[in-house]
Amino acid sequence: MRVMCNCMRSNCLLQIVKFIIGNTGSGKPGASSMADLPITGGFCDPFTGGSSSSTGNTAAPARAPAATAALPTTYDITGGGVDPFTGGSSSSRGASAAAASISGQQQQVPARAYLLFDNAPPVEGLRRKVLEFNQQLAGAADLGPDALLADQEIAPGGLLDQLLGSLAGATSATAASAQPLPVDAIGIATRLLRWPAQQLFPALDIARCLVLHAAAAAQLAASAGSMSTPAIGTLSGALAAAAVSGVGPALQTGLRLVANCFKQPELRFWVLENRELLLDGFAGCCSGTGGNKGLRLSLATVLLNYAVAAGAAAGQMSIEGAMQLMSGLDELLGGLPVEEADSVHRVVLALGTLLAAGGPDLVGLAKDLGLAERLQGLSNAGGKAAVAVQEVRALLH
Repeated sequence: MRVMCNCMRSNCLLQIVKFIIGNTGSGKPGASSMADLPITGGFCDPFTGGSSSSTGNTAAPARAPAATAALPTTYDITGGGVDPFTGGSSSSRGASAAAASISGQQQQVPARAYLLFDNAPPVEGLRRKVLEFNQQLAGAADLGPDALLADQEIAPGGLLDQLLGSLAGATSATAASAQPLPVDAIGIATRLLRWPAQQLFPALDIARCLVLHAAAAAQLAASAGSMSTPAIGTLSGALAAAAVSGVGPALQTGLRLVANCFKQPELRFWVLENRELLLDGFAGCCSGTGGNKGLRLSLATVLLNYAVAAGAAAGQMSIEGAMQLMSGLDELLGGLPVEEADSVHRVVLALGTLLAAGGPDLVGLAKDLGLAERLQGLSNAGGKAAVAVQEVRALLH
């Protein structure tokens, strides 16, 4: 966990101490899980800007995480996103009576939906990138020969075409209708995950689609490894490489992959178990004037999904996780243009969901961090973002 202490006022530090002392040991291991809820989706793809949507249902999780991990089981899942290269753009319980009455609209905070980037990329565009990078990397001294695709694998109708052709089904499939993936599909995908960060984003985009498929998610989770010891050719290794790379497409597709890991229970458990190092790895990618519209929306979506998970386990919420999320939201809010309504909406929903779960002490910490003032600067955001800003400002007063 990181706590940003530079120039922090003494009363803020005291508030942090108070919050930790007041909440440590308050877990409730026996808390019941949430019921299965519907899944819908929509996303703007990274190559053409086209969008689509899907509808389905979650499956019950195979295992329940430890109480200290503060994890829910199933939750609403909805989609939406922007193109990572051009920036083109593509629920809920009550927190307080004051917020509920704002503008006479349905209350948005706390959020109860995981958001996904669930549109399959166009096959031809992705295929061209894979072939281009496969040729670039031929003979690379630091890349094993098994990481490259052979001529028969990239030939028309070969394993690469079979894998890419299965992505649309993977992103739209429900637990009941999911079709089996091609034989060796996961093997091809994990080989691509071994590529260097500069050429990694096609593999991350393929993985982003595969993790939405129940069988593929289970296979990828089994070999994902730990972010503390990332291994080449696994989700942990690819995400670690993307996080430290500074390469925009790799950062953005990596974050979208993390966001999509919240759909299936095995990978949801994994991203929550590895929350600290995942968020630390991507921390700062949007700080100040860094990043772009698509990257900011990707990070906002990841933070929102983690906040939804924390809200689902309010009685068991990890104190360290809450503090890390608060720090990440504070950093993102500091450089978020008010014109980016989708990102504003997701960041504000994440903050409100976290505050509703954390109670008065976390609200006090948010005030000491100056988040009420940051929200005031976002009051001109339009549409649903403006309503969410008002709701969360009500929580902070």
